Amino acid sequence: MGLLPIFLMLLSFCGGLITALDSITSSVFVKDSETVSSNNSAFKLGFFSPQNTTDRYVGIWHVFNSKVTWVANKNQPLQDSSGVITISEDKNLVLLNGTKRIFWSSNVSNKASSSTAQLLNSGNLVLIDQTGKTLWESFQHPGDAEYSNLAISAHQKIGSSRKNPSERKLAYTRRTNKVGEQKVQENCDTYNYCGTYGICDSSKSPTCNCLKGFEPRNIDEWNNQNWTSGCVRRASLQCASDGGKDDWFLELQMTNNPKNSTPSFVSEDTCRNQCLKNCNCTAYAYVSSFSCMYWTGNLTGIVRLSSGGINLYVRQAYSEHGRKKKDFKVVITVTVTVGVIIIAISAYILKMCTAKYSARKKERNAKLLLKKEENPLGDLKIAKLEKLPLFDFRILATATNNFRIANKLGRGGFGLVYKGELQDGQEIAVKRLSRTSKQGLEEFMNEVVVISKLQHRNLVRLLGCCIEGEEKMLVYEYMPNKSLDAFIYDAQLNPKISDFGLARIFECSEDEGNTRRVVGTYGYMSPEYAMEGLFSEKSDVFSFGVLLFEIISGRKNTSICDHEHSLNLLELAWKLWNEENIESLIDSEISDPDYVNDIVRCIHIGFLCVQEHARDRPSMGTVNSMLNNHIVNLPPSCQPAYIQRRVVTNAESSQQSNRSCSVNSVTLTNMQGR
Repeated sequence: MGLLPIFLMLLSFCGGLITALDSITSSVFVKDSETVSSNNSAFKLGFFSPQNTTDRYVGIWHVFNSKVTWVANKNQPLQDSSGVITISEDKNLVLLNGTKRIFWSSNVSNKASSSTAQLLNSGNLVLIDQTGKTLWESFQHPGDAEYSNLAISAHQKIGSSRKNPSERKLAYTRRTNKVGEQKVQENCDTYNYCGTYGICDSSKSPTCNCLKGFEPRNIDEWNNQNWTSGCVRRASLQCASDGGKDDWFLELQMTNNPKNSTPSFVSEDTCRNQCLKNCNCTAYAYVSSFSCMYWTGNLTGIVRLSSGGINLYVRQAYSEHGRKKKDFKVVITVTVTVGVIIIAISAYILKMCTAKYSARKKERNAKLLLKKEENPLGDLKIAKLEKLPLFDFRILATATNNFRIANKLGRGGFGLVYKGELQDGQEIAVKRLSRTSKQGLEEFMNEVVVISKLQHRNLVRLLGCCIEGEEKMLVYEYMPNKSLDAFIYDAQLNPKISDFGLARIFECSEDEGNTRRVVGTYGYMSPEYAMEGLFSEKSDVFSFGVLLFEIISGRKNTSICDHEHSLNLLELAWKLWNEENIESLIDSEISDPDYVNDIVRCIHIGFLCVQEHARDRPSMGTVNSMLNNHIVNLPPSCQPAYIQRRVVTNAESSQQSNRSCSVNSVTLTNMQGR
C-alpha cells in the first residue's frame, strides 16, 4: 500500500483528529459517543436522549435543523451509554448494549457473505450485501420515521419536545391534521366550498377566487357565485425541462393544510426539487415542525387564514411565469434605470471625494514606514502594503480598550497580541510590534506579503495593518478557540496557522537565497542555513524530515535528553538504526505490527531528508513519490546532519555541560508560542 496514506494516518494520530464515516461494517462499528455522517454531511446517525430523560435512542437527524427523521429502538431504549451499532454474525444491522443483548435489528433473512450499512445523502440508511444489493432500508419503515419534530441539540439531547419517541406517534398524527387550522367564518367552513384550485378567503368579496394561473371551469356558474365546479389551468405544465423552460411554484402564504398530503423527511431544497421532478406533484409545503409534504392530483379545500397556517407552493406553467413578468415589465424597467443612474452618480461623487484622501493617506503611511528604516525588500512589497486595508491607530486603540492588559491574548517575538472588537461587532486579533522587539521592518513586511498572497482554509486571514509613526500593527481574524500562543482554531474547530514574520522568500527562478540574519526555531533549521545563512527548497526538506521523526516517535526534537549519551532525536534515531533496533523509536500510540514495515520506510525517508549537505537531500516532489511507493527502491540512508559536526565540537570543547541536549548552538530562538 502507498506510504502517503500511512503518513496521513500518523498525522491524524498525532493531532487527535477523527474522520467522519458514512458506513458501518463488522469491523467498523459506532459507539454511543460517535456518529455516522452522510457524504454530503446533511444527515447523521447516532445516539441521543430526549429532554429530561437519560434513555438512549438510535436515530437519524438533519444536521442543518437537528430534526430527527428516523428512530430505531423507539419502543426499547437503552438505559446507559454502553450501546453499539454494528453488523452481527447473521449480517444484520443491530443495536447491542454492554452485555451484547440485542435491542434492535434490521431482522432480514439473507445468505450474504458480508454486509455493510451506509447512510446515503438522502438520509436513507441502507443495508447492502457484497454485490451492492439492498437488503434493508430505513425508507421502507415509515412507521419508525414519524418523529421528525424531535430536535437534537449540540449535546445530542432532544430540545423541542419532552416526549419519548415511543410516545410520539399519536402526537404526530394529531399535529399533521391540525397544522394551521383556525376557525374560518362563513362559507369557508364548508369543505371544498370553492372547488378544485379555488381558494376561499372570508375577508374578501367574492369569497372564492381561482388561484393565479387558473380560470373558472364554468364562467357562468362562477359569475352566479356557484363555485363548486372549481378552476382549471390556463396553460399546460411542461413537467420535464425544455430548454430551460421549467415549471415554477407560486407561493400561497397562510393557508390551511389541504387533504391528501404525503410526508417526506428531506430538506427544504430537496423538497422543492423532488416535487419539480415528479410530474404528478402539483404542490408542496415545508413545515419546520415535521419537514416536507407533497400533493399529487388536483388541490381541493384551500382556505386562506387570517394568521398562522402554512406556506403552500402550487405548481405553475412556465408561461404563467412570463405573464407575471409582463405585468411588471414597465415598472421594473423604469425603477431599475432610475436606480442605476442615481447609484452611478453617487458612486462617482463618492469615489472622487475619497480617492484624493486615500492617496494622501497611503503616501503618508509609506513615508512613515521608511522614515527611519532602510527598505531591504524593494518597492514591490511597499506596493503590496498599499493594496492592503489600512486601519487608523485610533480605531484599533478603541477596539482594544486602549490596549488594556485584560485584552491581551499572548506575547511573541513580534510583540503583544490583543483581542479587539470593531464598531460593526467584528472580533479581531491585533499584533502590535514592540519597540524592544528584535523583529523589525523585514519581518513585518514578510508577514504582510506572504499572508496577503495566500488564501487557504487553514490559514489565519490577515484583515489589514496599521502604520502610524512608530506604530506597526497587523490585524487578523479572531480565533475564538485558543490564542496565538498555542494551536488555534476557528468556531468550527478547523486548525489555523499564522506568523510568517521569519519566512524566507526567493523567486521561482532562483535555486537558493542568502541572508545575513539567521533566525528560526531551535532544532528545525538546516545546517547550511544555520551555519552560512543559505536557504532553499532543500532547507524545508530538512525541516520536514525532523517533523517526520517527531510524528513517528511522539517526541519533540528539542525535548530529547539522554543523560548517558547526551543525544538529540536525530542522533538517537541514527544510533537505534545502526543497532537494528529502530522499531523501539516508534510511538506506542501508533505502533501496529501490520504497519511496522511501512513506518520503518518512513524513517528511512526521514534520514534521506536530514542529510548534512543540501544536494544529498531529495526534493519534496521526490519525497511525495517515495511516500506513495512510486519510488520503490530507496537510496541507502547516511548519517544525518549535526552528528559529525557534534563529534568535532565535543572534541574541541571539554567545557561543554554533560547535561546539554543541544547540538545546534547557532539557532537563535527557542520554541515559544505567539
